[in-house]
Amino acid sequence: MSDQGSTKLDVAPHVIQTQHEISQRNATISPLLRLPAELRNMIWTFALDCGQDVQLLREAELRFPEGFRNCINLIFVCRQLHAETNVMFYEINTFSMLTAKRSFLVKFLEKRTITQREVMMNVKWVWYRASMPEIHTAMEWLRMGRVRRDSW
Repeated sequence: MSDQGSTKLDVAPHVIQTQHEISQRNATISPLLRLPAELRNMIWTFALDCGQDVQLLREAELRFPEGFRNCINLIFVCRQLHAETNVMFYEINTFSMLTAKRSFLVKFLEKRTITQREVMMNVKWVWYRASMPEIHTAMEWLRMGRVRRDSW
């Protein structure tokens, strides 16, 4: 049987070892990463809290409030920052989608990890500008399935 169609990615053991060594070195050399976890979490919260709703556009695109356009880039600086912040971003911010198609909101949520979905406590859906937003957790939105007729 051929492995040509396989999507399995094999990583050589020496590459894994090198990545581990880099992570270890960063944790001991970087002044920021040497700070106590509690202090780093305070810094990450300050850096990742947009202060206003993060707008969801279509299925996966995000629009950040003015001045916070690149705040999510912190998550991708290094493996340790990713591990410490990739869930926090979803936990501390409110997400809002203005669309008549609730399916876009569901598709966005389905693309998040289970852990990210579980911490998203404030997810708004506004189906037209003058309407009151429906606010639920990400998990509640996913459980609801379809748009309820009484919300129209």
